[in-house]
Amino acid sequence: MRNVLLILLLVTTGLCEISAQTLTVELAPFSPAERMLDSNEYMAEPVAAFMFTASGGDVDVLSLAVTTGGNADWVTGLDPLNGFEIRLDNGDTQLKLSDDTLLYRGSAATPLVAAQFSSPLSVVDGTSVDIWVVVKFLPQAGGSAGMTYVASVAGAADVGVAAAASVLIGPTTPAGEPLLVVDYFVTDMVEVYGPPYGIDADKVELIGSGFQYPISAWLGEYQLVGNPEIVDNGTRVTGLFIDWDAYPEFYTVLAVDVSSGTFGRQPTGIYRVNPWGGDWDAGCATRSAGRPGGYVVALLLSVAVVYVGRRTRRRRR
Repeated sequence: MRNVLLILLLVTTGLCEISAQTLTVELAPFSPAERMLDSNEYMAEPVAAFMFTASGGDVDVLSLAVTTGGNADWVTGLDPLNGFEIRLDNGDTQLKLSDDTLLYRGSAATPLVAAQFSSPLSVVDGTSVDIWVVVKFLPQAGGSAGMTYVASVAGAADVGVAAAASVLIGPTTPAGEPLLVVDYFVTDMVEVYGPPYGIDADKVELIGSGFQYPISAWLGEYQLVGNPEIVDNGTRVTGLFIDWDAYPEFYTVLAVDVSSGTFGRQPTGIYRVNPWGGDWDAGCATRSAGRPGGYVVALLLSVAVVYVGRRTRRRRR
């Protein structure tokens, strides 16, 4: 009889544990992947999405403490009044500020933001809801070398629920992928005189901010060659060469394009004049004396055009 009572007690206890209200916190499947943004173009961006799943009964979520990691300064990089938000996804797994319900808005802090929800978030038994962690960047959020922002939920104690419920974190600590923010721009492409370069190739450097690997540059439709190296805290790219033999036309204006990190090929607004043509060795000029000769020939042609133009206008008079 005593054994029967013990068995009944164990079974009853087990059933009570199984039916206890539990909230499981995980990283949402659609949480943003690791990516790079330009702080000059982006203002409000999601840094992570978390999934809440209720079991054993409905669970009311009251608050969430989000750990603010990475090497960025969340305080100075975000809007001081409303730079940190938590929003309930409307079910389409896409962040839409106009549709997703605002649960919290305030300033960011380190090492965590203790967000008390404006009203309890009710998660129905056997269902899941998703929330977004959204930040609003200031122009100084990045930097020439880039700053990373990582949002995570460190443990069960960081999730506030109604007294009857418990919190389960897992199976791994929910943490968003790093969001790299850079102050990206290109201001110039300059020639660097000195070895190693050849008669028909010029060594150049890119000047700007926020350069990231992989990086490539184009002059017109031709990609610059070499082994680019980012130096000076992301403000300069060395090791690039212009192979003038690749350019068939003489004295043409060519646009400079650059791709950096996950930023695709983009125009920089910088232009250079091609002093050579790929077939000039067979023409009336030669490059054997080095590049300055090309500029001399271009200058002579320009002067000739101006002279002919003046003569034509005189005859018309």
